[in-house]
Amino acid sequence: MNLYLFNNLNLMHMIQINNLLKKILLILSWIGVVFFLLSAITFKTILAKIAFLVIALLLVPQISKLLGKYIPLFKNNFIKAAVVFVLLITAALLENDKYEVRKQKQEVVTTEKTEKIEEQVEKTKKKEEPKPKFTVAEQKEILVKYIKQISEDKSLQNIKKLSKAGEYFQNTNHALQNPDDGYIKSISTVPSDTTLFVFNPKIDFKKAKAYLKSTKKGRITNYYILYTLIQDNLAYKQTIVTFGKENVDTVSNDIVFDIADYIDEKQISLIIKKNEKEKCSETISQMERELEFINESLLILDNHYKNHSQRDFENSIGSLNRSMREMVEESEQKINWSCCPNAEKSLGAALRGLLLVGNAYSRAYRRGLQDVRLYKKQLKQHVRQAKRDIRNCK
Repeated sequence: MNLYLFNNLNLMHMIQINNLLKKILLILSWIGVVFFLLSAITFKTILAKIAFLVIALLLVPQISKLLGKYIPLFKNNFIKAAVVFVLLITAALLENDKYEVRKQKQEVVTTEKTEKIEEQVEKTKKKEEPKPKFTVAEQKEILVKYIKQISEDKSLQNIKKLSKAGEYFQNTNHALQNPDDGYIKSISTVPSDTTLFVFNPKIDFKKAKAYLKSTKKGRITNYYILYTLIQDNLAYKQTIVTFGKENVDTVSNDIVFDIADYIDEKQISLIIKKNEKEKCSETISQMERELEFINESLLILDNHYKNHSQRDFENSIGSLNRSMREMVEESEQKINWSCCPNAEKSLGAALRGLLLVGNAYSRAYRRGLQDVRLYKKQLKQHVRQAKRDIRNCK
């Protein structure tokens, strides 16, 4: 009896303990549900959120019983624990990858910000650092390079046009090619890093009267440019032009007038025609000398054939023909055929005809003088035509 009573008491005690454990597990399940729901909210990765939501749902007692009813495996607590554990590991790995990517992005952004800050600091330092002071000689060197380039400086373009026009009237100027050859003077000013330079091309405007127009202000009698350099910067460019004796204009190089409007193109055209005529006179004289050369060479060939033995003649005719060929080729290259285009054909034919006569003479003792007579006849016709053409060019 006592043993039976003792067993009943132990059974009741175990039932109470079992009920208590179930209540504790139930409370822990709901705590787990709340914990994993909050974790799903706080985590950044969507897949991690989903994993924690699934864990939370599995811990809800009603859902757990329902899954156990339809999926027999879920009745086993070890399997449920294994599923929860796998989901926990998966969520943690996903969140860690997300964190690493976010960390790398933050590092990149931080690096870019640091580089920008360093760049800004370098710029500030450069601004604060005093600029190196340029000597007058160094500034002059900068100006010389600028003048030689000419570029888009309208005033330098004017000097170039004046120089080109002067070439037709023996008034050449080399200021743009050699500006440092006495054409630039420096005037130091305050502040000390500023220098005023005077670029005077020294154009002979007395000779320039022949090709410069007269205006209401008078003819241009002087032209020079003022350049102001601050350190290595070409800050100001001004052109000073004198008309007549007293009219002086000061104007920026950017808006200076075009000197072409003051150059008399008619006078230049006349001098060009005059120069061409003089050159053509020389060319025509040269053509006439070529006709004399042809007649003299023909006479030499005739006398050489008549006054030498066959052996001496055949030994020397080759060198004589080579000399004539060289002189003919040189003449054809030197003559300016544009002065008398009609004579190019006839005089050219006469020069080449002389060579044919010389070649015919070299075969005279073997073939006779028939070819010599034929080529001499043709040569005389070319010479007569060339004389007429040259006369018409005069």
